[in-house]
Amino acid sequence: MKKLTIILTILLCFTFVSCNGDVTEPPAVSKTEEPTVDAPTEEGYYLVLKDTKIAIDGDMKAITDALGEPTSYFESNSCAFQGLDKVYTWGSVTVRTYPEDDGDCVLSIELKDDSVSTPEGIGIGDSDERVEELYGTPDKTTDVAKIYTKGNTDLTFLITNGEVTAITYTQKS
Repeated sequence: MKKLTIILTILLCFTFVSCNGDVTEPPAVSKTEEPTVDAPTEEGYYLVLKDTKIAIDGDMKAITDALGEPTSYFESNSCAFQGLDKVYTWGSVTVRTYPEDDGDCVLSIELKDDSVSTPEGIGIGDSDERVEELYGTPDKTTDVAKIYTKGNTDLTFLITNGEVTAITYTQKS
C-alpha cells in the first residue's frame, strides 16, 4: 500500500508541480501516417491509441511521430532524472516520459475518462467484477486497487464502491 501511495503521489506531482514552473509549447510534429509502434522487447501491458501501441519504456519519438501533435504538452526540469519531464496528452490519454541518452521513454500512461479503454476492454466506470473476468486474479491488491503485472508493466485499476475510477500503466514495482 505504501509503495502504491508513493507511486500515485509522484504521478500527481508530475501532473501539478514542476521544478521551475515553465510551460512550453508543443514541439512541431510532422504527421505522415499512423503506423503501429512496437512495444519494447520485454512486452508488458500496453495501450493502443489510433492503432499505435504505447508501452512502458517505449520510444516516445516514435509514438509522437505516429500520433501527431498532442492536444496538450508540458515540460519542466526533472526533479527525479537528469533532463526534462514531459507530459503529453491526446484527448483522454496522458503519457509521462523520462529522459534517456538516446531520447525520451514512456514512464506512465493514464486513462482519464470512459472514452478510452484497455485493449482487453476495461474502461473507467466498469465494474470490479468485469476487471477480474477479463484479467483474472490480480497479482497484488490493496484496499483501493487491483494491480496486474506483465513483463515490465504494472496495470493498476483503482476501485471505488465496486467501480473502476482510474487506470494507470507504470513501470513494474
